[in-house]
Amino acid sequence: MGADALYAASQIVVAIQGLVARRSSPVEPVLLGVGKFAAGTTYNAVAEYAELEGTTRTISQETRLQVREWIDQTAEQIAAISGAEARVIWSDITSALINDPQVSREAAEVAKGLGDHIQVVTNRPLSLGGDNFAEYQRFVPGCYAYIGTANTDLPSTLNSLHNGNFDLDENALVLGAGLYVGYALWWLGRQEKP
Repeated sequence: MGADALYAASQIVVAIQGLVARRSSPVEPVLLGVGKFAAGTTYNAVAEYAELEGTTRTISQETRLQVREWIDQTAEQIAAISGAEARVIWSDITSALINDPQVSREAAEVAKGLGDHIQVVTNRPLSLGGDNFAEYQRFVPGCYAYIGTANTDLPSTLNSLHNGNFDLDENALVLGAGLYVGYALWWLGRQEKP
C-alpha cells in the first residue's frame, strides 16, 4: 500500500488549526482557514493525491511570515510521517492592512468637516478583512476608511458585505467621494504653506 494522501491531508488540516491556539500570540489575532479539501478518485481506493486551499489573515507582516513558516513545516512534517510529500504554494493576495496613525487622524478631521451628521469612529475593533489597498500602504502612508452604507429605509443595505443579498445605499457614495476630495484638498493646501 502507498501513502494515503487523504489521511495525511486530514491530519494537516487538524494540525493547522492547532497552530492558532498553540503557537500564535493570544493578543494578536490570526486566522487560518482551510476552505477547500479534495482527495481521491473513488470510495474504495487509497487516495494518491490531496489538495487543500485556504487563507491566512494577520495584522502584521512579521506574523504573516511566521505563520507561513509554521504551515510549511507542519504540512511537510506530517506528510513525511505519513509516508507522503507535501508542497505548499503561497499566493499573495493582500498584505495586512495597517492604517498610518497620523494619516488616520488627518482623515478623521477632514471627515468631521463634511457635516454635522457625520459620526467618526476612531476605536473600531481590529479586522482581519483584506483589501488590495494594503499593497499601496506598504509604500505610502495611508488610511483605509470604512463608510457606513446601511439605511433602515432600505432593508437590503443592512446585510453584511459578503451576503448574497447585500446592497448599499448609493447616497453613501457621495460621502466617500467627499472624504477623498476633502483630504486631497487639505493635503494640497498643507503643501503650499511654508
